[in-house]
Amino acid sequence: MAVEISIVRAGQMYRYYLRQPLVGDGHRFARTPLRQAQKEAGNPAGRWMGRGLTALGLTPGEEVTESQLRNLFGEWGRHPYADRIETDRLAKGDSPKTAFRAGALGRRVTVTGADFVFRPQPTIYLLWALGDDETRRVIEAAHEYAIERVLAWIEDEVAVIRYGKDGIHRDRPPGGLVAARFRHYEARSGMPLLHDHLLLSVKGQRLDGKWGSIHTEALHENTVAASALYNELVAAEVCEALGLATEPRTVTAGRWPVPVFCGHTLCCLTSCCGWGSQVSNEWRLFWAGDGGNPEGGRPVPGWEDLEERERALGLRERQPILVSPDGRVDPRLSECLRRSAFSAKAQGTQVTYAPLYRLFFTFLWQRGLDWYEASEDDVEDWEDWRRRGSGNPAPVVGGTWAKEQAALKLLYGIAAQRGLVPANPVTLASPSDVKSSDVKSSDVK
Repeated sequence: MAVEISIVRAGQMYRYYLRQPLVGDGHRFARTPLRQAQKEAGNPAGRWMGRGLTALGLTPGEEVTESQLRNLFGEWGRHPYADRIETDRLAKGDSPKTAFRAGALGRRVTVTGADFVFRPQPTIYLLWALGDDETRRVIEAAHEYAIERVLAWIEDEVAVIRYGKDGIHRDRPPGGLVAARFRHYEARSGMPLLHDHLLLSVKGQRLDGKWGSIHTEALHENTVAASALYNELVAAEVCEALGLATEPRTVTAGRWPVPVFCGHTLCCLTSCCGWGSQVSNEWRLFWAGDGGNPEGGRPVPGWEDLEERERALGLRERQPILVSPDGRVDPRLSECLRRSAFSAKAQGTQVTYAPLYRLFFTFLWQRGLDWYEASEDDVEDWEDWRRRGSGNPAPVVGGTWAKEQAALKLLYGIAAQRGLVPANPVTLASPSDVKSSDVKSSDVK
């Protein structure tokens, strides 16, 4: 999808966001000021967005400072100027406890925001990467306009503040929301990729003027709609400004068509970048050190130098790398497999689990879902197909399914712990015919 979402928790702002995503997905050295780290990475400063800025004394387009981020996203949802407010109240004679409360925005929360990543669809960001300065300017302007429109849509139609017993009262934030936008020009691999991180604060004012927190489940439920809206807006703006046209193209059977540039532009992009040849219906599994030979699916064009790129990224030998059907490697998924309870497993267990992930992700993709969009219903349907599906040439027995279920629960448990999915969709309800048997890599068909 063109829009992806992750939950931001208070501790993550210190441990992760201020060290990597907010400085261009690189590595920020200790004691390096945020703005200096952004300049060194070649990225502009973050900018504030949203209709809720006025209530906090901020203005649209104002530069985002590290102290503001720490307060709003790192300190359980405090006012961006909480330090200044607390100092002023202490100077007026208030007690430390009263002064601290003055800088709060309602109750303390653990989930302080949502990280929306906006990325144009492949033919547009490839045109941006290969185009001249005017083409890049037009695409970046369309990209920013679409983000503004999607944020306004979230404020008006999606965001809900729940309060009262069992959340019985629900208000749209009448004053809007607050978000910090950060521009990136490259992917973690170093390849050109226009994308923005939009850190959306969960804090918003209710109709009675009190501060509450928006319901993050509503954000997750509407991510697909946000992605569709963003795609339509970017394509319309780019086509109007550059005199181009798009046509629907079916990439995967059973999924919604993808709008791509038609005519000469599409031919140039496909031949220059091999994008069209990278599209398939299945996820592919690579192992670091294997030289770009996948398990399941044909090799990806342009990855002949994969071993050198793996060494440059510091990947260890035999680390699994999962590639989506549209040729993307999700860095969040890679981190779940690289430094986690999965990487602590024995090599034989990893060799068994990784192909299971590829199969399940392919099953989700054919349903129009990415790996992080799996629900309990999807897992139940996958179990039904794996064990009893008429189209499955090699159904698995109960004991083998129990092992597969444990593999999925491990991965999604890691993802849920890191805020990449709202909850673990896998429950270990043992089937009635479970037997004590071990799953081997030869069981995966």
